Amino acid sequence: MKDPIYPKLSFDCLNEIFKHLKNERVTLYSCLFANSGLCKISVSLLWFHPFEYLLKDNQYHALIRTLYCCLSESDKQEAHSKGISLPSNLITPLFDYARFIRGLDTKNFHLAQMAWKRRSNSTMTMDQINYVIGNLILQRSDSLRILVIDHKLGFSMNERHCTPYIFFFRVKNAFSNIQELTIRFHRESTLVSTSAYTIRNLSSLINIISSQAQSIKKLSAYMDFCFIKESSLTEFNDNLLGLISKQRNLIHLSLLGEHCFAFFCLMTKRTSIQPNVFKHLSISNIEDTRTFLHGLSTCQNLETLDIHDKLPSEIPYSSMVSENFPSIHIKHLNLFLAFNFKTLTKMLLRLSGHRLISIRLRYTNSEIIDYIRDYSNQLKFLSIGFSSDEAISISNMLPKLRSLDHLDLVYFNFPREIRDSSIEGMEKSGLEILANSFPSNLNILGLDMIFPTNKMILDTILENVQIPLKKLNIYNTMTVEISHTIINYVERIGGLKKLGINDKKFKEKWGGHRLIESVSEADHIIHFL
Repeated sequence: MKDPIYPKLSFDCLNEIFKHLKNERVTLYSCLFANSGLCKISVSLLWFHPFEYLLKDNQYHALIRTLYCCLSESDKQEAHSKGISLPSNLITPLFDYARFIRGLDTKNFHLAQMAWKRRSNSTMTMDQINYVIGNLILQRSDSLRILVIDHKLGFSMNERHCTPYIFFFRVKNAFSNIQELTIRFHRESTLVSTSAYTIRNLSSLINIISSQAQSIKKLSAYMDFCFIKESSLTEFNDNLLGLISKQRNLIHLSLLGEHCFAFFCLMTKRTSIQPNVFKHLSISNIEDTRTFLHGLSTCQNLETLDIHDKLPSEIPYSSMVSENFPSIHIKHLNLFLAFNFKTLTKMLLRLSGHRLISIRLRYTNSEIIDYIRDYSNQLKFLSIGFSSDEAISISNMLPKLRSLDHLDLVYFNFPREIRDSSIEGMEKSGLEILANSFPSNLNILGLDMIFPTNKMILDTILENVQIPLKKLNIYNTMTVEISHTIINYVERIGGLKKLGINDKKFKEKWGGHRLIESVSEADHIIHFL
């Protein structure tokens, strides 16, 4: 029997390897009883961000009770000196679990405390629980890397307790190593107002973080204020702008919600803020296309732009094309829009000046396709949602994209129940032409059908693809019918190096199937157009 790999690798080496498994909780749990070294590594990753996800009450209760067990004698004495009655029968844990925590979500953390209080019938107030457990995490943890401040008004509890960040003010240098900061401020209803008390506390917390954190790489703000005084909003804006201005390594800035566009405009106009420091911008609720395009031009280092739902009413393209807009510098454009906003899309394509190397469009039409052809000749990746009406336009565009390496097609086809022979005939003809137009340099093709039950669509495309793809991604659930279509294509072109399947358990389900045997390698893929 060969020696196990564990003794041959150092603890630090194994730790680096296991970091890639931090989201594979089943795998980590399976290592808990392997040996002491793997157990410690697994525990540290399982406790890295324990309040990241919404959990059941019994799971929350177990987390909080375990943290109570981590209290030292001095912690207990301090709590007793303040009149706080801690739970009894606390057992010393195997590890100091609080020391492993690097991520904290305030809303889920608060839900966990409420679950513990309900199930334990504790007489402790929420402020007391916050004081004990909040201080324990911030003082015992080597340093937080991820912080999510999630304040939801109307969250079926007293507003003051919606976000338990009061304890943050007591611990020095708790935020000096923050790398990801998320601030969510949202309401369950437009009838819920934002109190001055709430916004002042949130502004003060941002100011404290700003005084300590200078290495944030990703900053996300979801701002949904309502009925708020201008003076309170000004203080919040100033503190958030100050936080952004102090970051040396900011890469991704995300601004979402009702207030985000006003903040973006303020940021791009402030001389003290250098919006050219970040490379990735995500934004929604764009209220004015002209102002937005001018603001984008100040972001000199911007490479990736994500635009989400809720845009203004369409402005006629003819009224904007004659205006002298400055160039924008993006290389990656992702439009996650529920509707087709032609003017903004065409302006972004034109002003990018052939710099774009990747585009994601949830919806498109023949006009936009023509603009991609004319203004994106360096494109290497394209993901578009289309219907049969755009198939011919896409087939005319693709041969012009001589650098295209990866194409994802999301097909909005008709469901089988409302189809007739004339619709199917037109669809099939358009898809045949489309498949024959794929450029010779294309290596990766992804296919996603909104109504995948119609086998004709996949058959038509793969039967008419003339180029030998290196990888084929199927984003729909794999079926026996789909597998036969893929096998026929693989046999026709003489082999396929990689196959991507949208199923984590595909190796268990398809391990001995001829589909897996016909390709060199299969892996799990996820599509998010």
